Amino acid sequence: MRCCPICKSEALEETAVCSACGAQLEGDPPLRKVGRRKRIRLLVIIAGSIVACLIIIAVIGLITYEPFDPMRRVGPFSHTTDYTIQYENVLNVMFDNEWTVLSMEERFDEGEEACGCGIPGINPHTYLVWIIEYRDGNNDVRFFEFDNRSGLPSQITRYVTRYIADYYEENFFNVFMMDIQLAGSRNVVGFLPQNFSYSTGEDIRPIRERERLARNYIQRLDTPRGAINLAQLTPANVFEMFPMYLSISVRFGGSVGHEQSFEESVMERVEDMIDEMNRFTNYSLNASVNLGYREIIDLHTGTRQRRWEYVQGEQISGVPPMHYDRYVFDSYRGAFW
Repeated sequence: MRCCPICKSEALEETAVCSACGAQLEGDPPLRKVGRRKRIRLLVIIAGSIVACLIIIAVIGLITYEPFDPMRRVGPFSHTTDYTIQYENVLNVMFDNEWTVLSMEERFDEGEEACGCGIPGINPHTYLVWIIEYRDGNNDVRFFEFDNRSGLPSQITRYVTRYIADYYEENFFNVFMMDIQLAGSRNVVGFLPQNFSYSTGEDIRPIRERERLARNYIQRLDTPRGAINLAQLTPANVFEMFPMYLSISVRFGGSVGHEQSFEESVMERVEDMIDEMNRFTNYSLNASVNLGYREIIDLHTGTRQRRWEYVQGEQISGVPPMHYDRYVFDSYRGAFW
């Protein structure tokens, strides 16, 4: 028994409330000890349950774990963005608001497995392809094909350089070299100067600056302010509207044993072809033309090689073969970068 500090009457030991006056008794060691034990027991049970759950999760993780493999293919997945809607304003600038979507097609790419050389595979995927009909600066009908699995700028540059290269190969190269046995199936290729070679020990800061400016130009092609007007572009004015150049290769299918008179006759044809192309472009031609034999690989030291290089219609000389694109790039400073 304990005595109530309020009314001085005795209170039962099992209760914390005075049976006489109802006052709450302070301190009840037996009951408080029992409550503390219950709380400790409950906490132990909860902690044990948490630990058990963590152990189960860890065991399941170890059983099902597969190390991340960046080379492993996943999918298939779908590219669903409608570029004709997303880039409508850009397309209006590119085609002077006069363009027609001839078709939209969904295609499936099975992808490719990783090659084992550190290059990841291509995941299987579906994507959309559009074909737009427009008229160029000559009012000729042309077709621009693009898809939504890669950026629009890279597709624009690829389209223009390929279209122009094909035109010059068909209308100039094949005409002037029609009866000469040549090596290779593609002799005219178009490039935008954006990746530059440099020599060991050379200050690469100017190189990196050129690459940065070229990259910025390309990235702006999918914006209304940076878009190229394909409705005004033609094979004749392309070098004024787009910073590109042609690489033309005249490779003989025979060996170095050809007679010198044959080589001289081909050289004359090459020079006539260049003159005709330059007049066609109103003397704005950017082209690097290389003539030689298939068996001569080293363009720097190989004998019986001949090169002609033009920048903005002017022939230049003494330019290392790997540095020609720098001259083309620098000729457009202030215009495109």
